[in-house]
Amino acid sequence: MEKNEKKPTIMNAFQLISLSNVLNLSGLFDTPEVKLIRLVSLRSLKATKKFLLRFCSLCVTDTS
Repeated sequence: MEKNEKKPTIMNAFQLISLSNVLNLSGLFDTPEVKLIRLVSLRSLKATKKFLLRFCSLCVTDTS
């Protein structure tokens, strides 16, 4: 191996997965409190989206 060549980095599976934006396994290790917060947040987002869709549909007027 030449002096300017780097040695390959040795990583385990968890380190490799943590580098990925797509593979988020943090939910597997959440405490029950954190899972509840995520669930409430998700439901809040769905309710907000439903409200905004309904509101926007009421704002659209037929000008013909």
